[in-house]
Amino acid sequence: METFVYIFIEAEQTETWKITQELKKYSEVVEAHCVSGPYDIIVQLKVPDIKSLSEFLNSSVYPISGVRRTLSNIVVD
Repeated sequence: METFVYIFIEAEQTETWKITQELKKYSEVVEAHCVSGPYDIIVQLKVPDIKSLSEFLNSSVYPISGVRRTLSNIVVD
């Protein structure tokens, strides 16, 4: 069963657009948007399972320059 996740990203202000465009290149990313509020970017992911989420974060999100921190919310319905 596929897992949907929303990732809220706090980023360096000068890097927000670049980070969003980089994330859109990944097949797991359903949507990625720059937003206003306490976080700068919201990303919707579709991954096979929770382990895949962890792998995606470690290999594809955290290494991007300008990413300060993330908050992941797993869809439960």
